[in-house]
Amino acid sequence: MQRLTAGALLTSAVFLAGCGGSGSFAPRPANKTAPASVGRQFKTVAEGVAAGALKPVCGPVGTGRARCTSYVVVQNSAAPAAQSAQRSASARPAAPDGFGPDDLQSAYHLTAAARSNGNDALIAIVDAYDTPQAEHDLAVYRARYGLPPCTTANRCFRKVNQNGKAAPLPPVAPPDFAGWQIETALDLELVSANCPKCNILLVESNDDFMNNLGAAVNEAAEFQPAAISNSYVSNESPTDSGPVANGGLLAYYVHPNIAVVAGSGDFSYMSMPQWDGSVIGPLIPAAFPSVVAVGGTELWQDATVARGWSESAWSSTGSGCSAFEAMPPWQQADPNCTGSSTDAQGWTRTFPSRIYGDVAYAADNVAEYDSSGLYGPNGWHVLAGTSVGSPAIAAIYGLAGYGPGGSRDSDDADFPARKLYTARRGLFDIASGSNGACSDTYLCSAGPGYDGPTGNGSPNGLTAF
Repeated sequence: MQRLTAGALLTSAVFLAGCGGSGSFAPRPANKTAPASVGRQFKTVAEGVAAGALKPVCGPVGTGRARCTSYVVVQNSAAPAAQSAQRSASARPAAPDGFGPDDLQSAYHLTAAARSNGNDALIAIVDAYDTPQAEHDLAVYRARYGLPPCTTANRCFRKVNQNGKAAPLPPVAPPDFAGWQIETALDLELVSANCPKCNILLVESNDDFMNNLGAAVNEAAEFQPAAISNSYVSNESPTDSGPVANGGLLAYYVHPNIAVVAGSGDFSYMSMPQWDGSVIGPLIPAAFPSVVAVGGTELWQDATVARGWSESAWSSTGSGCSAFEAMPPWQQADPNCTGSSTDAQGWTRTFPSRIYGDVAYAADNVAEYDSSGLYGPNGWHVLAGTSVGSPAIAAIYGLAGYGPGGSRDSDDADFPARKLYTARRGLFDIASGSNGACSDTYLCSAGPGYDGPTGNGSPNGLTAF
């Protein structure tokens, strides 16, 4: 195989247009249906928000800004999909509703690795604005589930600004954007749930503008983490692949030997109408070829299968095709997924475009603690959204020993998503569920093999990472 470099992705269509396969993926058989009791009583996030059953942590934002991708479940009349393994009446009070670390480690065959791996791994989290109580909330969550402390004092936890300094930290988000505090808590806790021994770096950007979040990603990379998690989305732009000085954003997310991970968004298949009538197209950073894009699933305990758990595509998970980013060579070209770019001389080229996502993880019924008080004084909530999967998958890269100094194929080191397409035995194939309607059904319906909503599947241990 031809040796790839990080710079290759930045050349976009010129380099990549000729590297992929041709034709579309094979047709999918009819989907199986998950049990009716699984998940919430609404079909999509849009329906849940409209019904008042879900509250978006971050609301709509303007051009050039990012929106975090998590939701608080404020009405969940259906019983939780699983009762946490920690709910022992004889030991201590019942654990919070929603999946805790034991549940998630069990579902994804990570229990043994979580006990022994991750000592030397650093996972970076990038979020907007300052969350003053971040370390406190992380301590409450970890103590509740019996995880070892991760504090500034024991050098497990560190918080810096987008310049990598401990001070001055960014301002606390204004009231309309205060939900970033909940997002930050969720991200820190999901790293802890999957990799209790990993060290955690929180990099806080000055605000939610993509250029500042991108600068925070660049600074996170300076600390040489195994992975960088980004639980936010923004609409892509034709300038993304260009120089940073001209408004380009892709360059912020290309870091060889570091797994840059992002959630694929919570707005279903691209161009699906939302509850407020808006239409949201392809989303970055998930649509960048250098990024591991994480789709969402519904996860439930299932005694009828050997795994003990089942999954289907989460109806609101994002998926789609970029309009401007070229397809990486480990994907197959699709005639319905084409992009274009115009050079300085005014010549426009078209090429097969990037398809996302790459991998999947639970996106519903996850326990979270934060002391912001935004959703009541208790602090414990059940959250949904692909924000769950981004830090969780980043943590799994840490468990697997990815990152600077790791030993692996050089192309996998530069482009971590590539291995997800060649190591499918290390993933649970997800063959049911849909996130919308589209002409090329695998782009919006789960089925055997690759599909847009769930990528190549969800983690089955560490071998795919």
